Amino acid sequence: LLAVENDNLLGYLGLLPDTISIHSELPYKVIWLSCMWVSQQARGKGISMQLLQKSFELGNKNILLADYVPFTKTIYDKTHQFNEEPYSKKGIRLYIKADFQHILPPKNAFLGKLTGIFKAIDYSVNMLLNLRLSFYKEDVSQLIFEYSDQIDDEVNDFIISKQATELFKRQKDDLNWIIQHPWILSADEKDALNTKYYFSSTAKTFNFYALKIRNADNRLIAFMIFSKRENTLKLPYLYHDNCIDTVIKVLNYHIIKWKINTFTSYHSELAQTLMNKKTPAIYKKVTQRNYMISSALKNTLFHSNHDIQDGDGDCVFT
Repeated sequence: LLAVENDNLLGYLGLLPDTISIHSELPYKVIWLSCMWVSQQARGKGISMQLLQKSFELGNKNILLADYVPFTKTIYDKTHQFNEEPYSKKGIRLYIKADFQHILPPKNAFLGKLTGIFKAIDYSVNMLLNLRLSFYKEDVSQLIFEYSDQIDDEVNDFIISKQATELFKRQKDDLNWIIQHPWILSADEKDALNTKYYFSSTAKTFNFYALKIRNADNRLIAFMIFSKRENTLKLPYLYHDNCIDTVIKVLNYHIIKWKINTFTSYHSELAQTLMNKKTPAIYKKVTQRNYMISSALKNTLFHSNHDIQDGDGDCVFT
């Protein structure tokens, strides 16, 4: 959704159409809000409010957004269209290695000037942590891993069998489209086109990994989609056959294999279990993801018996 005046781009707001499925009711349409940007030259003209009001018009007031920047909540509150109390999901962040160079500089301009120092600290600390991790072993010898860039019918049937309480039921076509159309592209440096986009759209490496997990009898027992951005790992989609301990083994194995610095998950069962399980992490932190819900949806969504995957909304793309 663009705000343009005399051929000049004043601002934009990303809109991601979706459908909600609740029990036996017919799916109905909603819109996820994504990245919003307003030009410096257009500040004070109410552009963000106009973009938001237009999104409510297009979405019939059925609007959501996930993992928003905290200071933007005041903008959303001014519309008087959102539930004042956001819906929150508790999660966990595992810190496996030092990553001060990426964690601290975004916090303020002063810390941004110290990136070189943080890199040196990371290098020194991680020499010791790498030695520690070299002794960490996860036995996955009884499991069969199958990596793929396509969701097949077997996985689709497996996913459907686990989705009874999900609000956003992603299936084969949706997940294949997500895997094949990442918003973040792997590139060493930003090109001319990338500099025109006001949010990060490249990283040195960004990949989705779709993984089937089979037991020793060759039975499919879990399916996971990882997203790996440089040395940061997430798990946008997870389906398993009552084998969360096996899922954690697989996760730990890949954390070591891919030399991950941090891992974050808001999957309720996984987060709660990880907090009490042995992992390669040197530190575990409880974290939180907030969702803004329009007043039109507040009585329908996110009840205790409804589930949402980490990748729902635009979160899978970032």
